[in-house]
Amino acid sequence: MFGVHRTLGRNPSRRPALIAAILLLICSFGLVYATVGRASQTGPANMNPSGITESEAAQILGQPLPAPRTLPLGLSRSAIAADPVENNPTLAALGPRHVRESFAVGGKDVVLLIVNRGQLGRILDPGVSTAVLGGRSMIIASHQIWDGSTDVAYNWETDGLALTMHVNLVSGLTRTLSDQIAASVR
Repeated sequence: MFGVHRTLGRNPSRRPALIAAILLLICSFGLVYATVGRASQTGPANMNPSGITESEAAQILGQPLPAPRTLPLGLSRSAIAADPVENNPTLAALGPRHVRESFAVGGKDVVLLIVNRGQLGRILDPGVSTAVLGGRSMIIASHQIWDGSTDVAYNWETDGLALTMHVNLVSGLTRTLSDQIAASVR
């Protein structure tokens, strides 16, 4: 501290540059804190400004919004959002084509269901290995993600819709519960 004071005392022409550098550093820390703090409090699904209602989702999909009928204790819907089209003139003419639902436990989003109008196409070819859950043929894959937890992904088609569900096996969610959630989507 004494070195900074002595330096400022010796060369007064450096004062504005030093003050500007300190203010820039303080503003940078504030911006980083505000961004990281907001993201950690709200979660990625809640930061989407295009939140919609169930009836708006039904209009986009042309039928009621599918959702899990079986949710473990403490797991509840945290957000519904449509794909943003306002920044793309080509997509804006077609309107939104998919809806995302997220489900959270303890304020943390752990299940993401993406519902698209249309078909999955080649992903459900007869040559691909599938499993049957809830009477429907699904592709199920799991992998470890960056935080060490496991993500289980389910892909299937039903009633003219293509569905993808990701379940992060944390907060007491097991593979068995994850399979039950996917099987209950109606």
